[in-house]
Amino acid sequence: MMRATANGNAPAVCTPLLLTVLNAAALTLPPRATIRTPRATARTRLAATPRYTADSFPSDLAATDRVQQAYASAPESASLLPPELVQFGTGALLAYAIYLGPDWILAPLGWETNIRPGRAATDVLGQVIAPDSEFARERQAGFDAAAPVPVLGAAALLFLCLGFGAEAALCDALGSSTTFVGAWATCACIAGSVYEVGRPATLNRAEAEEEANLDDAFADFAERRFEADPTAATNVIEITRAFRRSARGKASKYRSAEASVADVQIERLAKRWLRERGGVVTSSGFLKGVRLADEPDVFR
Repeated sequence: MMRATANGNAPAVCTPLLLTVLNAAALTLPPRATIRTPRATARTRLAATPRYTADSFPSDLAATDRVQQAYASAPESASLLPPELVQFGTGALLAYAIYLGPDWILAPLGWETNIRPGRAATDVLGQVIAPDSEFARERQAGFDAAAPVPVLGAAALLFLCLGFGAEAALCDALGSSTTFVGAWATCACIAGSVYEVGRPATLNRAEAEEEANLDDAFADFAERRFEADPTAATNVIEITRAFRRSARGKASKYRSAEASVADVQIERLAKRWLRERGGVVTSSGFLKGVRLADEPDVFR
């Protein structure tokens, strides 16, 4: 209670003022509390862990045998191809592997053989089916030639018979499925094909004559230009350039652009010429003990 000290009207004046202050305080709203919603933490949903029961495992030995038989037969039954198609494909792959020959197996062992059953059988069939054809004459002379269609058909039939016979024999001997034999036949075909790509190609008559002419031209060039010098060493690039610019002898025809002879062929001839005479060719292509004699250059 307030006490008046100035005059007698002071309590009457203070009472309305006090009521005004109290009303203002009552009408003032309290500060609103901020409600913070907790963030939901994302959780990874894990797959349900499988629960094994007593029925999940075989209860006796007979059930175990049935499970093993089911797993053993699963690859065969899960094949997307019909069994007849798998059998035919395996026989065809074995036929092609026999056609290519065993050189791809013997080469890693250090045996450089030239066993080509496909080419040998085609030559024999050509002599039997078409003995008077150009194919038979060229093959008999040692040159390459395209086989006629009847000879190709007979060769294909022969090797297909050999492939199907080999398939039956391997399945019986190994006691395995056709799919297993087909997998090994596929590996043999891939390896044999890669080896066949790297095998030196057999030349036809025109290519063989061109190669013989190039050999004669280089031999004539080497006889005129090569000189023995124990302290000299000539690179194959210099020899190739000199051979291209030669204006004398048989090498002169290889100066024109129409002569389809690559530089690598000339370099190979130079290296072979020196090695046949006991010379040494370095890894960088230098022929030791050989010096080029001077000769008029057509480009000078």
